[in-house]
Amino acid sequence: MKDYRRGGFQPGVMQSTPLVGLVDCAGPDSAPARDFARMVDQFLFQSREPERALAGLLQRQLETWSETGRVVADNLAAVAPGLKDSVPVARALTEVSGWGGTRCRCSWRAARPTRLG
Repeated sequence: MKDYRRGGFQPGVMQSTPLVGLVDCAGPDSAPARDFARMVDQFLFQSREPERALAGLLQRQLETWSETGRVVADNLAAVAPGLKDSVPVARALTEVSGWGGTRCRCSWRAARPTRLG
């Protein structure tokens, strides 16, 4: 979190509060998210037809995130009290990952303008 403002988002949390929540185990750097965004840009905006291999990589990542959200929301939160606050985020992750996995017809690519503006 930029400028370490976490305390403002978690009232009552002090330095001695145990680090047992989902946010506490999240890494500060999101290299996988940047890699995924780069692959999505490449898939959507390349000048030729989308690559099946790249589509497969994106699909597998979305399925992994969807399953992870399902496991946290449906299984882990029931046995790990520190994860109960993460259930809405886990369910949202599952839902959003499902949106990206929807197959689309890419006919819009042929009709899109070559230049914006």
